[in-house]
Amino acid sequence: LFPTYFGKYFSGQTHKSEYGFRYSLSGISISDKFYPLYFCPIQKGEKNVIEAANAINKMEKLVRECADKQGFVIPNIALSVDSGYNKEDLIELCRSLETPINFICVPKKNHIVKIGNFQGSLTKYIEEHFLAKEAANSSQKSFTIRVKGYYNCKKNEVIFLFFRLNGSKNVSVIYSTNLSIKAKTLRRRWFHRTKIEAFFRIIKHTLKVQQSTADHSAAFFKKVGLFIIKAVFIIRFQNYCRRNFKEFKDVTFWQLRQNIIYQNCDLYPIFD
Repeated sequence: LFPTYFGKYFSGQTHKSEYGFRYSLSGISISDKFYPLYFCPIQKGEKNVIEAANAINKMEKLVRECADKQGFVIPNIALSVDSGYNKEDLIELCRSLETPINFICVPKKNHIVKIGNFQGSLTKYIEEHFLAKEAANSSQKSFTIRVKGYYNCKKNEVIFLFFRLNGSKNVSVIYSTNLSIKAKTLRRRWFHRTKIEAFFRIIKHTLKVQQSTADHSAAFFKKVGLFIIKAVFIIRFQNYCRRNFKEFKDVTFWQLRQNIIYQNCDLYPIFD
């Protein structure tokens, strides 16, 4: 199993290739809670989009089965993915499901689009339209542009949303296949994806899964499964403390852990 899965892959966190395993994590976000459902290793040479399609099919089926058993109406569902999954196959899959899913993703800024009379790259649209309108905006609120356009390489009409994230110097762009989605809804649903990133950070940085020793892939995968259970507990415990105790509103899990270990110490110096 080891040579089948272990290899050198690009890391979005270190921005370079690293040796290790590739995993695909998918789940469902309901209100402010994220429920991880499928966490699978990906073999070398296998495309991520294949595992993503399998997970989407399983989650859509699960939602329908829950609706049938519990008697609720399935709401409008959106799929939020990062730029690595910006694939036509996934867009078409979301449309073809028994319960259609709105696709939300990040386009590459050098991709060509047609927006009204404009045709060119997203970078050019930002330079010629977004920046000029942003400069003329007198409102104190963060400036955004929501516009319908044709995404050439995806051969789809979509909604583009241009905005700055927390006053960033860079302009962000996301898009959705739902042509009636509002800007606020699109942005909120897109950022649900960051809960997956937080989940991975706990596994890597808090639990330090990379320090686990194993002499073959199967043993490592079992340990990863245990780390997933630990990560779910950490998130639930941290959120409980933040909701129910005002002293813990902005604390990290490390700070909570330190306070538990050294419970006889004064609470506040630990949080400084």
